[in-house]
Amino acid sequence: MSKAQMPTAIMSSQVNGLALFTVEQIELVRRLRNSGITKEQIIQAFEAMDRLDRELGPVYSLPVTLVSFGSCQMLTSAAN
Repeated sequence: MSKAQMPTAIMSSQVNGLALFTVEQIELVRRLRNSGITKEQIIQAFEAMDRLDRELGPVYSLPVTLVSFGSCQMLTSAAN
């Protein structure tokens, strides 16, 4: 997938060594900071997600919009 095809919510880049973030990413960071979560807790959460990805595969890292409807329907049916 080319950078032009990537959803805006997951794109970020660097210009002159400074990180550039999408509006969605900045809003997410603002909401996290306002929730009272610490930087250390965010790092712990990322490390836990990395561990889950290694153990279970990237199933829980895919944004909902990138998961096919059929997969979601199958997961919902299996849970019932």
